[in-house]
Amino acid sequence: MAVTILSVFKAGGICAPIDPAHPRGRILEIVDTVQIKVAVASKQSAGVLRRLFNSIIEVENPQPSSDKTGLPERIRKRVQPANIAYLLFTSGSTGKLKGVLISHSAFSTSIVHHGPAFGASPEWRTLQVAAHTFDISMTEFCTTLAFGGRICVPFEAHRTNKLAAAITALNVNVALVVPTVANLIPPEQAPTLKTLVLGREPVTKETISRWANPLNLTAGYGPSETAVYCSGNLNASVDAHPADIGRLIEGTMWIVNANNHHRLVAIGCTSWEWIFQ
Repeated sequence: MAVTILSVFKAGGICAPIDPAHPRGRILEIVDTVQIKVAVASKQSAGVLRRLFNSIIEVENPQPSSDKTGLPERIRKRVQPANIAYLLFTSGSTGKLKGVLISHSAFSTSIVHHGPAFGASPEWRTLQVAAHTFDISMTEFCTTLAFGGRICVPFEAHRTNKLAAAITALNVNVALVVPTVANLIPPEQAPTLKTLVLGREPVTKETISRWANPLNLTAGYGPSETAVYCSGNLNASVDAHPADIGRLIEGTMWIVNANNHHRLVAIGCTSWEWIFQ
């Protein structure tokens, strides 16, 4: 999957992940909405996608070869920063599918800033556990690789039933996960884990108490439109408030009136509207 994503990026295409396990109606809605013509899929998934695309490219894991016969010497299209890198669908607040388009420049800018904030380095051995249709998976892949780290992909059976054992076996030291997944892992059974970044779900006091002492804990925040992460409560302590999303990572944030985004709300008030720059 990592190689496929990077290949699509480099070729100038748009990566729009689809889960073959999703209901047929949802897959059809995405294909029709985006007018996708080409699918890149594993042999196991290709069958589900037949008759939906003009072309399906089946990807396997061939043995490495030095034979370059038939490979193009250079990419014919030069990718520009403004080109779209990936498209993900979210139900948002309406329950109806909403496509979020993220450009190369937006994603790269996010990686350049949230990577150092989270401590990304060549020492990272990142657990790849998020569904490929979930934007956190993009950071598992791309943030890790951008800073020279390694992506650790457990077997499917281990991912769903033996996650702590997989973390130890793969010597994983970084996980970017939702709190629900973090709560399934007993810290004492994952001694190699050193950095944990939470996101996409409300963080609970239980999660903070469980993880703040053993390792470097970050409560991350960001809607999909901000290229995954835009703020974080870095190095959260045991007594950190679960609702504390920290400060914006290399940017400016305003909390504005839900009915008029030109007006700021008073300190202590709440709003569902956010403006980022």
